[in-house]
Amino acid sequence: MVLGRYLNISPALLHFERGREGKPCLSGVAFNSSSSKNWMLLAMTRNVEVGVDVEDTTGFQFTPALAATCCNHVELGRITALPVAARAAEFLRVWTAKEAVLKLRGTGFRGVAELPSLLENSHAGERVVELQAGPNLIASLALAPLTLA
Repeated sequence: MVLGRYLNISPALLHFERGREGKPCLSGVAFNSSSSKNWMLLAMTRNVEVGVDVEDTTGFQFTPALAATCCNHVELGRITALPVAARAAEFLRVWTAKEAVLKLRGTGFRGVAELPSLLENSHAGERVVELQAGPNLIASLALAPLTLA
């Protein structure tokens, strides 16, 4: 409904296709969504490709073993150097940035092998912005030059 309203057409007339790497797309608009618990984040644009991730930090338990699966040694060192109470939020900042990039590229977790080095090996024109989402929420928006047909 939101995409239909954005494009000023009936949602029933929307025709979704598969873009690069199978990412759903619509002619004339780039979009991406994420949800966590009771929250949803939706990004739409006509100017750039987008990927988003949002995470509710409530009850999240950080473990170094989890971080070791997706963080490089610099990120892991930065996270574990923080006081214990700050580690979960910092891990989720790194995580949301990486997931937003994977969603931007359309690879999803098929790109998991490159996850530890993902942010240091960005593609041309990619950038990631942490969004000010509110208490107990961490969100990232990844942007890249428009590649829509």
